[in-house]
Amino acid sequence: EEIARAQADDISTLGRGSEVHVNPPPESIPQSIGAQVVSDAITVLIDLKGIVDYKQEIDRLTKSLKKTSGPLQTLERKMAAEGYEENVPDDLKRQNAEKLVAYKKEVSEIEETIANFERLLSLEEKEQS
Repeated sequence: EEIARAQADDISTLGRGSEVHVNPPPESIPQSIGAQVVSDAITVLIDLKGIVDYKQEIDRLTKSLKKTSGPLQTLERKMAAEGYEENVPDDLKRQNAEKLVAYKKEVSEIEETIANFERLLSLEEKEQS
């Protein structure tokens, strides 16, 4: 926390932000915040209001989801095929299991991001009405 506070000016400049708050109280965080987990100890919150076209991002992410879902489904079919366990070498099964985990994680992250942008779009539309 002390390091982040000491580097607040640099963080603001690099993030093109007007303010940096370290560990703000949850009630002070606007609903239009986008979050990016950097590590288990650091999450960056950015107010996206007026910066991001939510519809455009949802469309872009939906395309990305389709691209990622295809290989995931193909790999799942291969791994579920009859004889896979008996006929595929162990090192290839291990590689496929690692790929499967990575694909599932990527799909999950994309779906989560889409849901967040849909929530932000809904908030924006409510404010405009």
